[in-house]
Amino acid sequence: MFKARRADVPAAVPSEVSCHLLGGMWQSDLKHSAPHHSAKKHNTLQHSMPQNKAMRVLDVGSAGASTVNFFGRHFNQRHCYLAFPDLYAEPFISGSQPDMTRADLISLFTAALKLKPDVSLDVCLFWDFFSYLRAPYIAAMLEALRPHLSAATRGYCLGAMRATPMPHYHYGLAGADTMTQVRRGGAPLRLYTHTQADLAGLLAPFVISKSRLMEEGRLECLLVDRSVAPVVAHGAATQF
Repeated sequence: MFKARRADVPAAVPSEVSCHLLGGMWQSDLKHSAPHHSAKKHNTLQHSMPQNKAMRVLDVGSAGASTVNFFGRHFNQRHCYLAFPDLYAEPFISGSQPDMTRADLISLFTAALKLKPDVSLDVCLFWDFFSYLRAPYIAAMLEALRPHLSAATRGYCLGAMRATPMPHYHYGLAGADTMTQVRRGGAPLRLYTHTQADLAGLLAPFVISKSRLMEEGRLECLLVDRSVAPVVAHGAATQF
């Protein structure tokens, strides 16, 4: 069974970008070992998921055709639950992000995520979303997600080197280690700078297990539960 929510597919044709750490999200879960493009194998987080277990994925953006197709190609013999809440479009995110109580922020994120109480996520695709959140908003979002996370949950996010503007893209999946990107319409969201040291106290229970510099000054990061991997050294010149 293949189930996806909010499949509002962007009309523009996306480009593809190689993301070496992205393969660490599900390398041992893929039905076929070959990625979308031929690529050198990497030492990534080893994770074995029973093949009769549903794959449950959160993508904080809107659904893209390539992402839906990716899971259809590689996980069509398993139940897939894909959630696309498009948090980028939430009014409390796209506005001025005023000071609010932690409890109110957690309630807002819980409502925006629309995850069923019994859903335990395997993969969280955060993309560059943390770059558009104030620190209290990041902490509240992770707290809202906490009931849906486990020691086996993996996350993926993008940051930028300091003084490098974050490109305003909609992201998706083309292959195991390849993402799609297409320019978002409308005015870009306001950027907020967070160093890796800043994020260390905000992303619990996640930690940044690996990071790698990409094109356009971006940084890709693999997130895992703090109980399963060491943390990379904090990069003072990195922003999220």
